[in-house]
Amino acid sequence: SPDGYVGSTSKRELPFDTLENNPYQVVLLDEFEKAHTDVQRFFMQGLDEGSVKTNRNKEIDFSRAIIIATTNAGTIDMNKNPIGFGRSDENHSKNEIIKMLNMDFDTELLNRFENIVAFTPIEKKDYMKILAVKYNQMIKEVQSNRKDLIFSPDFIEIEKAEENEKIIELADKTYTPLSNGRPAERTIREYIENTILNNPNNTQFTLF
Repeated sequence: SPDGYVGSTSKRELPFDTLENNPYQVVLLDEFEKAHTDVQRFFMQGLDEGSVKTNRNKEIDFSRAIIIATTNAGTIDMNKNPIGFGRSDENHSKNEIIKMLNMDFDTELLNRFENIVAFTPIEKKDYMKILAVKYNQMIKEVQSNRKDLIFSPDFIEIEKAEENEKIIELADKTYTPLSNGRPAERTIREYIENTILNNPNNTQFTLF
């Protein structure tokens, strides 16, 4: 907050305090298209000049930081005209990618990034592996919280996820290319929870 406004004298840690104390950082701007244009331009100053000045007149050094921005902007256009690792040719130039992203970002901002990388959606076989990863993580947490319950298996081999019938079934129901791996955690959590709720008197559960 500017001087005189609520919060201006707060001693709480601010977003750039860590960067001020140690300029050798990785700064991740996740889903950057959702940021207000003023925020985007604020970072453009850091990308362009290597530093930004806050409203408290503190100069924050960005010159030693690695700045990574992620975005879903242009996803539909890119899926119509695939770009990235799934392409067999490399006809899409940086200018074409920038044109797709211009609905959400100023060209001046995009040109400040040294590299722009576009990714194709994950394939269904990769989504199955993510389901297995999420299951392994979640079942470990569940078993640590509910020691009175026994779950089988307690681990799914990631590389064999495509051979697991339940994984295939869950993937058929929840895989969508545009969502990438996002539904995986919710899918596994709901499957485990529903299995327990549908069998309230059981203490042993065979899940896969």
